[in-house]
Amino acid sequence: MKSVTDTIRIAAPLDKVYDCCWNAEIWPRITSHVRQIDLLDTGKDRQRIRMVVENDGKLYTVESIRSAIPGSLITYQQTKLPEFLSEHSGEWHFSFAGAETSVQLTHRFKAKEEVARRILGLAENADVDAYVGQRLKQNGLLTLNAVKRTLEQTDQIQ
Repeated sequence: MKSVTDTIRIAAPLDKVYDCCWNAEIWPRITSHVRQIDLLDTGKDRQRIRMVVENDGKLYTVESIRSAIPGSLITYQQTKLPEFLSEHSGEWHFSFAGAETSVQLTHRFKAKEEVARRILGLAENADVDAYVGQRLKQNGLLTLNAVKRTLEQTDQIQ
C-alpha cells in the first residue's frame, strides 16, 4: 500500500474548516473537479457518499464511507473505486494553533498497474504508483484549497 500526504493551513476557526470538509455536499459549489455529491446515508459521525470527480477530462464515480471524530478527524474508505485502483482510504487530521487551522490529508492506495497503464495512457516504463499518488494529491489539494479560499475570502459558507 502506498501513501501520499499534504498539509494546508487555513486562516479560519477549526469548527468552520471541519464543517466545510465534513459537509461534502458543498464541494460541487466550491471546487472545479467535484461535479456531484450524493449523500447516500448520513449521521452525526458517519456518512456514505457517492461522488463524481473529473480528472484529466475524464469523469469517475466513486463511493466512500466516512467516519468522524468531530473537530478532530475524518477517515474514509472507498467502497466503489475507479477501475485502476484496488484500494483507496485515508484521513483528514485537524488541529488549531494561533489563528490557523491545519489540515493534514493522507491518501493510502493500491493501484492495478496494468489497468492503470491502459486507462490512464501511461507508458510501459512510467511509475504507476507515483502518477496515481500525484493525481490523488492534486485532487485533495484542489478540495483543500477550495475550502481555504471559501473560508478566508468570505469567512462563511454561502
